[in-house]
Amino acid sequence: MSELDDLLSQLKAEYTNQEEPQSMTKSPIIPSKTTPKPTCSSVDNLLTQLKGEIKDNQPQPTTSKKTSSHSRFTSPVEPNLFQELRSEYQDKDQIEAERQQQEIKEKQRLNEQRDQKKQKALKEKAQNWLKQLNSKSDEGKWFEEFSYSYDSKIEAAMQYLEALRESGMNI
Repeated sequence: MSELDDLLSQLKAEYTNQEEPQSMTKSPIIPSKTTPKPTCSSVDNLLTQLKGEIKDNQPQPTTSKKTSSHSRFTSPVEPNLFQELRSEYQDKDQIEAERQQQEIKEKQRLNEQRDQKKQKALKEKAQNWLKQLNSKSDEGKWFEEFSYSYDSKIEAAMQYLEALRESGMNI
């Protein structure tokens, strides 16, 4: 029975003193054939006792509030670093978004300027065309009827010249 006690104490020492390495010089005690076999109830009692001691040595899980996934990777000292990094990246993102907005506004402004220049050039061309238009010619008579649906003859001439340009019949 003492051999079982020795074996049990070795197991106990192994599980309770994990920091202390088990001596490799001791060989495990194997019951000899001459020793009587222990009864089932005593082995069961020893195993139950051993399991209880192992459970007692294990750290108990503590209940904690739900934390975000990043907090389990940071130590208590690191939240400030994490906040600083987050703030830095948010600042960079905000600066980038503002820059993109400025680019979009600049493109819109340039497009408006280009459209205004086109309209101005088209208006000048329409004024010249109207000056050269003979109101007694077929084209002049046709244009007179055409311009009734517009607020002004300049606007009608601009529309007419634009339609000619798009159809490839530039004047």
